[in-house]
Amino acid sequence: MEKASVSVKIYNSTYALTTSASEEQVLKIAAEVDRRMQELAESKKLLQTDKIAIWTALDLAADRLELQERCVALKQEMQQQSVAAEQKMQEKCAAMEQELQQKCAAAEQK
Repeated sequence: MEKASVSVKIYNSTYALTTSASEEQVLKIAAEVDRRMQELAESKKLLQTDKIAIWTALDLAADRLELQERCVALKQEMQQQSVAAEQKMQEKCAAMEQELQQKCAAAEQK
């Protein structure tokens, strides 16, 4: 994919970013970073941009880690459910096969 330059404003500074991501995606990401920085500056009463940026990076990294852990847990749960469903299907198939054999045996005796 071809790279393009996208201009974004984050915490009162403008940045020209060269990226292969879509402009829409870059603008959404920049808006989220800006929003978080504004909120943190206000809630933590921070004035230094570098400290606000670090707090924002830490918050975003914590969110990402939490999402990764939830994703792993969901994958494990899905795998367990899949194994359980497969076992049930095999049991039902075996029961149906046994029932069919009994019916065939009964029909042969008649």
